[in-house]
Amino acid sequence: MIATTIVARNYVAHARVLAASFRKYHPRACFVTLVIDGDENDRASLSGLGTVALPADLGLDPDEWAQMAGIYTVLELATAVKPALLRWLLNGGVRGTGETGPVAYLDPDVVVYGPFPEVYGVAERSGIAVTPHVLHPMPRDGLEPDEGMIMRAGLFNLGFIVVGTSAGPFLDWWHERLRLDAIVDPANGLFTDQRWVDWLPSLFSYEVLRDHGLNVAYWNVHERPFTVRADGAVLAAGEPLKFFHFSGFDPDRPLVLSKHAGTRSRVLLSDHPIVARLCRDYIELLAASDHAAQRTVPYGFASTRNGVHLTPVARAAYRTAIKDATTSAQLPPSPFAADGGEAFTQWLMATDLGPPELALMTWQVHLWQQRPDLQAAFPDLEGNDAYGYRHWLDNDPVAESLHADLHLPARPRSPTRPSTPPRSLRRGGRHANRVAEPTGFGWNVVGYHAAEQGVGEAGRRMNLALEHAGIPTELVAVSADSSRQQHRIRRPLNHTVVHRRSLYCVNADQLPHAVAATDPSAGSDGSANRDRRIGLWFWEVDQFPERWMSSFDLVDEVWCASPFTAAAIGAVAPVPVRVIPLPVSARSVATPFSRTQLGLPEGFVFLCVSDFHSVFERKNPLGSLAAYVRAFGPDDGATLVLKSINGVNRPTELDRLRRAAAHRPDVIVVDGYVDAHRVQGLIEHCDCMVSLHRSEGFGLNLASAMATARPVIATGYSGNLTFMDQDSAFLVPYDLVPVGTGRDPYPATANWADPDLDAAAALMRRVFDDPAGAAIVGKRGRATVLERNGLDRAGAVVKKLLMHEEPWWDAVPTLVGSDAGVSR
Repeated sequence: MIATTIVARNYVAHARVLAASFRKYHPRACFVTLVIDGDENDRASLSGLGTVALPADLGLDPDEWAQMAGIYTVLELATAVKPALLRWLLNGGVRGTGETGPVAYLDPDVVVYGPFPEVYGVAERSGIAVTPHVLHPMPRDGLEPDEGMIMRAGLFNLGFIVVGTSAGPFLDWWHERLRLDAIVDPANGLFTDQRWVDWLPSLFSYEVLRDHGLNVAYWNVHERPFTVRADGAVLAAGEPLKFFHFSGFDPDRPLVLSKHAGTRSRVLLSDHPIVARLCRDYIELLAASDHAAQRTVPYGFASTRNGVHLTPVARAAYRTAIKDATTSAQLPPSPFAADGGEAFTQWLMATDLGPPELALMTWQVHLWQQRPDLQAAFPDLEGNDAYGYRHWLDNDPVAESLHADLHLPARPRSPTRPSTPPRSLRRGGRHANRVAEPTGFGWNVVGYHAAEQGVGEAGRRMNLALEHAGIPTELVAVSADSSRQQHRIRRPLNHTVVHRRSLYCVNADQLPHAVAATDPSAGSDGSANRDRRIGLWFWEVDQFPERWMSSFDLVDEVWCASPFTAAAIGAVAPVPVRVIPLPVSARSVATPFSRTQLGLPEGFVFLCVSDFHSVFERKNPLGSLAAYVRAFGPDDGATLVLKSINGVNRPTELDRLRRAAAHRPDVIVVDGYVDAHRVQGLIEHCDCMVSLHRSEGFGLNLASAMATARPVIATGYSGNLTFMDQDSAFLVPYDLVPVGTGRDPYPATANWADPDLDAAAALMRRVFDDPAGAAIVGKRGRATVLERNGLDRAGAVVKKLLMHEEPWWDAVPTLVGSDAGVSR
């Protein structure tokens, strides 16, 4: 038997673990490790890998290999060379052994736990033996991976394949496809080597291995429950575990099974203690195989010898040029040529595409070809849109980072090169994807209009206030990469400003990026041919970061939704800072969803809502949980629902919350996105909203709960006091404490609240024991929030401010800090 794997030098520790575990259960087998960026010295110096093979052993044409090393990332290259390695081994290529016969390939992040000699017989009989990602229909429960993810990755997992002596035609076909098309591009039906093997049923003889103990990984643990036999053997769905595939497991994140598991992971290690133990053991095995040192070895094909980095942008440009070449003379220079990559560097920097005065380099044109969003924003790169693209390249932080990552030689920027079109070329009217002359009528409302997060909702509400005031608006969208972008907008979205006046509903840290992305007339310092630019900013602690002071240069004034935020920003602001009422509306129609449809239990429900991206310690759901546990026993008739989003992106914190709640059946932890109507339904169906936050810039969910007359228990500190007081909500006393380290972006020396959990527990019990009294407070809360933040008032305020009427001075009490709440 022959088994093999493929690694780069930084992954050698994984291959050592695999080789040792495979040979433990197959002591007479031959194990071969291909080191894709190795050299002759590695044959002797890299131990524990069995026989070390190098790319030169495989019989590939040197030019072909250089092209593959240039176009592929390390992951893509390690998969692209797989059929060539298997073909070489089938033909007896292992040096000094003369071994021939079936060959099994296993990914290096595999650990073998039992023998599986039978798969070699299957491969010899059928030619090819493969394992599908799953063996049973996947549940449609909104968790990931789901059917769509599996279909995009391929039906079979090629981290394991066994080929017999009749598989030569398949390997030749497979290698030809992977020579240029083993990239990760699911949108175009490509995912390394895997999608090509979906063709097996049509083209080649093969057999599916249906043993539940083979190729167990994050994508199928849910269908293969783990148990341990009396003799200590691990079983998967009742069958002995042959090997576990630790795809995406990172020893530095030991509580997460795989980084590839998606945003709503189907498998959490806290639910699978046996798998968690395997992960802990794997960490120890990697450490014993020198993983800490080996992982730091640089990848051999990461850059040219002259120092240009082969970033994904450079590799994609190189691949596209190779595929477009119709003759050998049209092929781009190799990054690994004898000149050290000089010709390749000059090719990347060539400026013979696009309008000459804009000097668009080859890699920049190819970047545009790779990005549908750039093509949509600048569709005519041979004409007027090239100027807008040039502006984006020169000013957008993302574009600047892409350029810096390449490490190209410096080249002076032409002082005469325009970044916006000559006036004679500008196009008027509303063209969201064109560089247009901004008009002086109406306002741009720039924000995260499609994002399902608080700042995005604030932008949508401010636009509603302007519309209510009769002020013409255009919605200009920027992307919030950290949040889902599925909020439904009933108006068209622009991508660049239309008017000369803009309200940027974007916080200070992201404002430079938003201005650069949406205002083509802005200079490098953010200045522009404009009348007025206002920033709507949120901030949650009493000190504003010095590193964001430059954002004041981009605005004429700052608006804040709470006196608390205004006090922190106003203390250092060189521009006017005003408090404006963020609109809060009362729904005229009750939610159409029932409790059952929303997953809420019967009985008294406390609801705590949080976003893990908003700093776990600040939102403090653990505090709400602790107070609830002090107030109620499991059978008292109450339930606490801890509803969150983005916990899967903060798995350690989500696991802390789940573990803290695990012993209480009356505490429900639900993480994941639902649409805005369902969020509103949760608020309307709960009996009390709870937030033991340490600080809030405003508190949109609390305001929404009050607008529906829900009783609210909240820390009596910070921005939520804009719309609540001791008569309209149940305020929890607190002590001010330092924020401390590790709570970025908040300064360690700033202060926030430490809510009194005993007092909070007493308030929870009070609301539960006296629902009629709580309902009275809820009705007062509704009246208070609508009086202070109703749409009529918000519209009137912004109309005065934007139409240059008499300045409006905030009528909301401006008490800040301990005097504003119930500090002890």
